[in-house]
Amino acid sequence: MPFHPIFGYLMADPTATLADAGYSVRFRVFRAATQAFLFGRGELDVITTVPSLMPRLKERYGIDTTFFFPMARWTPGPELLVARDSPAQSIADLEGKRVAIPPLNSRFGAEEAAVLASTGGTIRSYFALRETDTAAEEVVRGRADAAFLEAPATASLLEKGYRPVFSVQEAFDESFGDPAVMNGGFMASSDFVDRNPDFVATLVRHTQEVWAKLQGDPATVISEASRVSGVKPSELELVARVLNLARATDKQMQVSERDIRTWQKIFSLLRTSGFIGEESGGPGALSRTVREVLELIEMEPERPWRVADLARHASVATRTLQEAFRRELGISPLEQLRRTRMERVRRDLVAGDPRWTSVTEVAARWGFFHGGRFAQTYRATYREPPSHTLAR
Repeated sequence: MPFHPIFGYLMADPTATLADAGYSVRFRVFRAATQAFLFGRGELDVITTVPSLMPRLKERYGIDTTFFFPMARWTPGPELLVARDSPAQSIADLEGKRVAIPPLNSRFGAEEAAVLASTGGTIRSYFALRETDTAAEEVVRGRADAAFLEAPATASLLEKGYRPVFSVQEAFDESFGDPAVMNGGFMASSDFVDRNPDFVATLVRHTQEVWAKLQGDPATVISEASRVSGVKPSELELVARVLNLARATDKQMQVSERDIRTWQKIFSLLRTSGFIGEESGGPGALSRTVREVLELIEMEPERPWRVADLARHASVATRTLQEAFRRELGISPLEQLRRTRMERVRRDLVAGDPRWTSVTEVAARWGFFHGGRFAQTYRATYREPPSHTLAR
């Protein structure tokens, strides 16, 4: 959750609350699919994700999980947006129409559950669905009748006069009496929670304290989170507003029995939609081929891997590997390698001492030998030059 101000402040832990309690905690930021994969391998104890991943982790890795703290109660979630002059007034008017949406294998099922609950049809059967990373552009250019997006991606369309005709949160409120039941938060294996009750209680209490601090002194929390994550304060402030962090109540900062009952209803919908199932794709549901290559990249990202090398390791053809990565992660194997290397560079720069460490040395350690190109990519990824990260 690199864009979550509370998580960023926890990463910094400037008051050393967890350390003073006797715990050595290492926070890391991963993409959803990589996080689930590493959790399944036992390399992560606690992850931040959404409840819909619980049954996927069970069927993929055999892990029973406990969702023990919500990091938000996000009400303005995914919406179906249409042009101002569109005749559509509700989701019923879009049945069979062209709807652009980010690839479902990058989503967590909220849209699928909401559409099924509201219409009785799966999202792929109800719409002429177009899965694309440029959903907003598709509707602007007239190649789609609506775009299914969530904030902050909705901002540009709303500014152009596009209007919502369907909201996931309103659908959840109508169907389950809770608009924010699918929000993300802390999750761990049930075994870990049972064996470490004091740590779980300390983590929850500290997170609640940071949340309260954000509500009382947002500037301090935002500033510290920005320093650690490299995300601009203005962007973290936007996330805090979108996630409704300032107005969350103590009751909303805990998992209720009602949440658990509602999750079970949503899981049933997600099985019907195909989001949950042995053949489902997306976060937490990677094929053996992709999992093996991800593991290799995580273990040895500094090696000069070629796609053919990675394919040979997984015992598949190069084209098969490339297609599997595109289908399940939306990127190529070499892009995954580049991203992993970049994450290692940032980790070393954050931990480095500018008196003894150079950006060039760290970049070369992880396979970046073209200084100008590396600096440009780093700035685009983390919104600051690598030298600024090292200097902090």
